[in-house]
Amino acid sequence: MSSIKMEENSPYHISNRTIQVIDVIEAWYLKFHIASVIKHIARADQSSCEREELEKALWYLNRFINIPVDEEKDYQFYPTYPLETPMSDDSEFVYIPKKFTVEEISKDWKLDKDLKKALNSLYENALLPSNASLKEAGEYIKNKIRNLTLNQQNKGN
Repeated sequence: MSSIKMEENSPYHISNRTIQVIDVIEAWYLKFHIASVIKHIARADQSSCEREELEKALWYLNRFINIPVDEEKDYQFYPTYPLETPMSDDSEFVYIPKKFTVEEISKDWKLDKDLKKALNSLYENALLPSNASLKEAGEYIKNKIRNLTLNQQNKGN
């Protein structure tokens, strides 16, 4: 086992943040696809390839939206978070990690208005899963990508 602390081993692209992506993922009990969307949004402004990071976020989001629905167990809408109730009569309450607001995260990650709105839609989805909030998040990410493209074209002219 390595003696290196997790903080010392943090990837460079998230080491300058107060709120770490993994903490948000755990606090919001996100499934893999949506966790990946959050990760790529957080990495976008830290990367030299901002557009590519956002395209990856959109890819994971669209893939999740298009998971076929199984009437027996709907993967998209089956909650993954623990309930704040005892598991059994003799157990303690389930551990609930620190909560983060969209405002706190957006400020810490320096998200622009489109990515802040996308993050808010993803948070709403974590509270009450729906394709509508996921599609809304996708529209905000697409808008950010369009703005990046326009900015690159304007710099080229």
